[in-house]
Amino acid sequence: MKSIAGLWKRPSRSQRRLAIIGLLLILTVVAGGLYYQFVPAPWLRNLAEDIVLRAAISEGQTVGTFSPLSGRESPRSPNICLSKFTPFAWDRFYVVAPFTDLQSHPSLGQFNWPVDDLDTLSKRLLNDSRYQLLVFVQQDRVVEYQHYFTLWGDLSALMRTEGFGPESAIFTALSKENQYVLMPSDKPPESCPGDEDS
Repeated sequence: MKSIAGLWKRPSRSQRRLAIIGLLLILTVVAGGLYYQFVPAPWLRNLAEDIVLRAAISEGQTVGTFSPLSGRESPRSPNICLSKFTPFAWDRFYVVAPFTDLQSHPSLGQFNWPVDDLDTLSKRLLNDSRYQLLVFVQQDRVVEYQHYFTLWGDLSALMRTEGFGPESAIFTALSKENQYVLMPSDKPPESCPGDEDS
């Protein structure tokens, strides 16, 4: 009777290469999935940068001619006009608090969500205080949603059942106790300057 060790054959060089390539492909797929899940969309990164820059303006700080964050010209107005950051059409914007059940939310439960996303997002929001959810709706269909971590900023002043339309989604930011706080602007819709005046 042969021992188990005697039955095992050392893999050939080509088999080892194939195993390494397979492992690298699996790791690439897993890393890509994690990247997509945890790295925000470019428009959201630009919005977060703008919150930092405009919070400095709101507090009377000078941020210089160019933003140290991206090399772009620093804004002159404290207003954050959400419609300037979103590369998609929307007619309502909602912010959802942590520990919220999306299915029983007075507005959001009635909209058409991408398949299975409503259940998955509800579970994540109900179980984790780190997430706030930004939801964009166009004609009763959710066209975009992104997590906005509470450590990036406090958006609780934007949590309204009726949400915001593109013309009213104008915000200001402050830095309060080492956290950025976003709130509705008291400025009229005309206070959203053009890109050249921002």
